[in-house]
Amino acid sequence: MKHLFLIMLLLAVLPASAQDKPLKARITVVDENDNIVPGATVTLFKTHEDYKKETNPVVSAVTNEKGFVEFKNLQELSYFVLVEKGDHNNHGGHNHIPKLRTKGKNRFVIQID
Repeated sequence: MKHLFLIMLLLAVLPASAQDKPLKARITVVDENDNIVPGATVTLFKTHEDYKKETNPVVSAVTNEKGFVEFKNLQELSYFVLVEKGDHNNHGGHNHIPKLRTKGKNRFVIQID
């Protein structure tokens, strides 16, 4: 009986842990001419309200010399993205990435102007 209980407990926990698997997202930043932008600050937010107020960021990083940043340990959510470098940002354009996928690659391109 103890073994049956342990097996049932493990089976109940396994699907939840598969859903909670940390995900990665790679974001490449380009300018209006599609040139890569190294040194841009990329910040992720869970809600549009947090994005608008620039509060409660999930994570933030700076793009590398190839113009991208990779975030790890993300949840299976959609995120709002703020990108800034000097006077340039993505306020007038793409500021949202769709729900991250558990299968395949989560790669996105954000343009700043």
